[in-house]
Amino acid sequence: MKVNCIILRALFTVNKALVALDNYVTLRSEVELKEEVRNQVNGLKLIAYIPENCLFVDHSVMIGDSVFNNYTIQDNQLTVLLASDSDIVHFCIVPTQGGEYAPNGFIEFTMTGRTIRQPIGTAYFKAEGLTIYAPSITSQKTIPVKGIVPAQSLVRVYDDDELIGQTTALANGHWAMSCDLQSATGFSFHNIRAEVTTTQGLTLQTETKEVVYDETLNEPVRVMMYNTAHSATSLELQEYVTNFDYQNPSMAGRVYWYWPDYL
Repeated sequence: MKVNCIILRALFTVNKALVALDNYVTLRSEVELKEEVRNQVNGLKLIAYIPENCLFVDHSVMIGDSVFNNYTIQDNQLTVLLASDSDIVHFCIVPTQGGEYAPNGFIEFTMTGRTIRQPIGTAYFKAEGLTIYAPSITSQKTIPVKGIVPAQSLVRVYDDDELIGQTTALANGHWAMSCDLQSATGFSFHNIRAEVTTTQGLTLQTETKEVVYDETLNEPVRVMMYNTAHSATSLELQEYVTNFDYQNPSMAGRVYWYWPDYL
């Protein structure tokens, strides 16, 4: 009998198409076999492959509304033993790096002496990555490094494999520090990244930013923009100053504006 004549319906889905790092993603499987072959099937299993850079959450497997412990996890393969094809399985994973993920689900069983493994779907989702900002080129041996991570996380910044700074993110996830480049002489390249430990104990990695140190580089330290205009509530002229700090730039864009006096 052909496999596609055995499975009536199969689903492998995810509860969120977009998720922040260190948040749970719940995967769900549901399979229904055709009535005429149900009694011929033995050793029914759900097999799911956990993507690289995702962590399986221990004891998260549930069948229906009950926690289920008859499973194994080895080499990123989750195997759940099923009592029947009516078992609806849920389990959780946590993405540790930003990117697009596509965990695969399979159903496996034996029938007429054969072991059959049949794909039941792919659950696509995207994890929002951590952010890290650093200058792409600089003549300064001490550079600003900043970013956004899960709130209250411990952030360690590395230049290649050398720890160059450590701080704790604010309640809104923002963090910033000044870091000394390692062995910055003449013209050198530095790979700046951050290792993040969340309050839940998860370890996450940001992307790596390449910083070029060039001691001969002529770079601005600060640009001050001046303009004279009146405010929104008065026609009295006043001077406005906008400061663009190139050594410690803001993550938000600075605005230089002009409100002309037509009178």
